[in-house]
Amino acid sequence: MYPHQKESCGTRADYKKRYRKQHPDYVGRNAAFVKAHRKRLRQPRAATESPTSCDLQLSLWSQSSKFSITHVSHTSRDIFVSVYQQ
Repeated sequence: MYPHQKESCGTRADYKKRYRKQHPDYVGRNAAFVKAHRKRLRQPRAATESPTSCDLQLSLWSQSSKFSITHVSHTSRDIFVSVYQQ
């Protein structure tokens, strides 16, 4: 079945070339995203920031409030934090 499909539709690379040609707005958005992503990767991390740090930063718009962390649990990919506003 693949040879027949390849003959009628082309390869995956052919599909991607056609898609990019037909959707120039996608190409521009993707290029901007990749450029910003690579820029973030080149920037050094702050000395106080560690990917394994126990410190947790919490951003809440522009409100000024006091919070307490009541429970922290994790899976292999996610960290769940229960927060209590004082």
